[in-house]
Amino acid sequence: MKHIFVRSLLVLLFALVLVGNLFADDDLPFGTYPQALGAYVGRISGIGIGYQKWNDTYGFQFAAGGMYHPLMEGGHDIFNYNAGAQLQYPLFSDDYSTWLAGRLYVFGGLNHRGYKEAVYDESSYSYVEGDFHAEFGLGGGIGVEGVLFQHFAVSVELVYGLFWRPLEEKLPEQFLLEMLPQVSLRYRY
Repeated sequence: MKHIFVRSLLVLLFALVLVGNLFADDDLPFGTYPQALGAYVGRISGIGIGYQKWNDTYGFQFAAGGMYHPLMEGGHDIFNYNAGAQLQYPLFSDDYSTWLAGRLYVFGGLNHRGYKEAVYDESSYSYVEGDFHAEFGLGGGIGVEGVLFQHFAVSVELVYGLFWRPLEEKLPEQFLLEMLPQVSLRYRY
């Protein structure tokens, strides 16, 4: 059974490489403007400012962000930070008109997130410092990027993510598997 799975995975990867290399991006926005800056929102990709670059056969992106609320107004966490990275592989790219292009791709990524929560204390009717939480994520999925007027890029992704929270006391509470959406809004240059 294990050998059938490995062979099937190798055949699928070979097919992706073959199909992906059939579509040249030199005249598409991804080849003309291979870099992009913007905002990214996702548990694997990262939440915050993001950078993306497409090379001839693959792309990569990084995103990071953080927040700090020392007074815990309205129950906001005291601090919250995250950083994510993805490796992306194009499956299909096309120009649909002079003002619209698109790309279908698969990706894999890593993420780290940490936060110190604010906990409501009923005896003092205010928020107090809670515990620090750390989380590491690993995931992969499929995405679609649309580019308007050669520069304005919007991507939507669906990812399966496995998250590990090492500071949780019980082993079953340390792992979480989820299917999540991710989105970005970027400017290609």
